[in-house]
Amino acid sequence: MVASWAQARLAVRPPDRTPRWLATFFLLSWALASAFGAEPAAQPPASRNFHLFLLIGQSNMAGRGEMEEIDRAPHPRVWKLTRAGDWTAAVAPLHFDKPKIAGTGLGGAFGRKLAEENPDIHVGLIPCAVGGTRIGQWKKGGKLYANAIARTRTAMQRGVLKGVLWHQGEGDSGSEQAVEDYIHKLTRLVHNLRTDLQAPAIPFIAGQLSRAWGDEKPLRRKFNILLLRHARHQTIPRLGTVLSQDVSAKPDKTHFDSAGLRELGKRYAAAWKHTAGVFSDRDPGVAPRSIRFQGQPVSQAVSVLAARAHVPYAVDLEVLESPVWTQPYHAEFNNITAGRALRALLAQVGLNSRQTPGSNLLQIGKAAAPPTPDKPQP
Repeated sequence: MVASWAQARLAVRPPDRTPRWLATFFLLSWALASAFGAEPAAQPPASRNFHLFLLIGQSNMAGRGEMEEIDRAPHPRVWKLTRAGDWTAAVAPLHFDKPKIAGTGLGGAFGRKLAEENPDIHVGLIPCAVGGTRIGQWKKGGKLYANAIARTRTAMQRGVLKGVLWHQGEGDSGSEQAVEDYIHKLTRLVHNLRTDLQAPAIPFIAGQLSRAWGDEKPLRRKFNILLLRHARHQTIPRLGTVLSQDVSAKPDKTHFDSAGLRELGKRYAAAWKHTAGVFSDRDPGVAPRSIRFQGQPVSQAVSVLAARAHVPYAVDLEVLESPVWTQPYHAEFNNITAGRALRALLAQVGLNSRQTPGSNLLQIGKAAAPPTPDKPQP
């Protein structure tokens, strides 16, 4: 310590015009920092306990609520990825799509809720939403999609991606055809995100549109019903839906207000927790009673059995976009494990599954067609 002190005096010796008291102050500051260690700038930990969430969609995800004190108060374990790719406290506004009107969104309440319920984790929010966008602008190959992938990969250098939060649809509920085409486009978006981020079973949480319009906007009501129906039937595996019932909106009836967005954030947290579930590599054994499916879609039957067998699963895009995935299914399984029933179901509808090496993730695809025997030569 004496040697380093002497070197410090030589290294920082001030010019003759510098007051002696100021030089002494600098020397003492340097010595204390050397002795006790300078405190680094606060940053989230680089570990598996840093849980990351991608926030995408249009204005209700970006946030247009008036900012209040609770939205500006930082939580010590909730972070956001800045436009420059750095981590900072997740205070409003999280997004930067339109700085002049960006305000409170649902991401802050979502992050705080998860952090409060899980004291061992840090939450990292990756804001990428852009107001006024349609789902077609988020397709693979476009700028918005590429930006979301790039920023998420940057974030994943420090933590683990745990979910995607999506709120969009106001721009796609203006016609019957747009509403009818929406789930098909959403299915492809979810599949592409999971593939490109190497997270095949990551939960995808989507929120319903504002109900403040009531019967004035029947297509928005239809949109909300379709979104909920597909989540219940799991036509997109591990799709969770957040209901907008009794969530307050601004006078324009399209954008949620600050209180409504904070409520939505809490609902997103609950939906993510339910959708993520807890999986293990353990089949629970003989079913305590029969499992019967009477006309439910194949997708829902697969989801039920996979949950009972405690296994996550991913489905090939070719299957997701084929009629077999949504066709009615009728069967009853008695006194067999959920895992065995799942394999039987897949075989009955012409699908197969394989377990990913080193994981209990099931990859579901179309069964290979049996080879055609060679015709005998005349």
